[in-house]
Amino acid sequence: MTELKRYPEYKDSGVEWLSEIPSAWSVCAFGRFARFRNGADYSSVEVADGGYPVYGSAGEFRRASEFLFDGESVLFGRKGTVDRPVHVTGRFWTVDTMYYTEIATRHLVPRFVYYWATQLPYSYWLTSTALPSMTQSDLSAAKIPYISIEDQDAIVAFLDRETAEIDAFIADQEELIGLLAERRAAAVDVLLRQDDGKGIRNMIKLGWAFDFLNGDRGSDYPDRRDFVESGVPVTCSAACVDQLVRTHSFVGPVEVRWHHRWWRYGLGRERSIAATRSGYSIRGWNDTRGCC
Repeated sequence: MTELKRYPEYKDSGVEWLSEIPSAWSVCAFGRFARFRNGADYSSVEVADGGYPVYGSAGEFRRASEFLFDGESVLFGRKGTVDRPVHVTGRFWTVDTMYYTEIATRHLVPRFVYYWATQLPYSYWLTSTALPSMTQSDLSAAKIPYISIEDQDAIVAFLDRETAEIDAFIADQEELIGLLAERRAAAVDVLLRQDDGKGIRNMIKLGWAFDFLNGDRGSDYPDRRDFVESGVPVTCSAACVDQLVRTHSFVGPVEVRWHHRWWRYGLGRERSIAATRSGYSIRGWNDTRGCC
């Protein structure tokens, strides 16, 4: 990331969340150079194709045959999602749960306003209602650095460049994660799954990853009432044929307390699989190779 030179002197901005600002800067109420307008319901103007974009807090999501505003604007949430401002240009419609702004561009660069808006501490102004809400008066009173248009343009150019690089890096990482997930799935499929020649898949050869142990046919066994969200995975004996277990047939797991009871069977490790037999007796395979 490119380093920006510090200004020679700083001063207290007088705004708690803004902290210090360069001594040559000043602050003013955003409403001094901007006016808030209400969005409107779009249902009567919605079209399938063409028209103008309809914006919500997540960006464009519909098209409209008419527009509310033509120009560059920053959209603010009015109800619901209030902390995700949107920068837009051209003709557009915005939903009734958002405000759009008319900005005096001789004083404020809309893109600069957008970056400023992303840093606002919206929780300061949220109304105490079930649905988070912001009022025009609170947003208008919010303090914004008031600096020259040239300085605003320079800040915007820097932030556009840096955020574009970060977005590109995130996209590359997401693509890499997707490729690694595919590679992992393919490796598991090759190592642990097999086809018996009759088109039957989704079976793991237990002998590849587990030692086969005979269980106890006594009464010390769990039933379905013992199943929990995490613990020792349990399957039913109908899913076990010639030391094969169908991976979609797991019906457990059971809670950790069964680990202690199963130590005498050679089970109880974190990666053990306990397979039920007649009367939910135990027959199990203990992972000794660490590959599952």
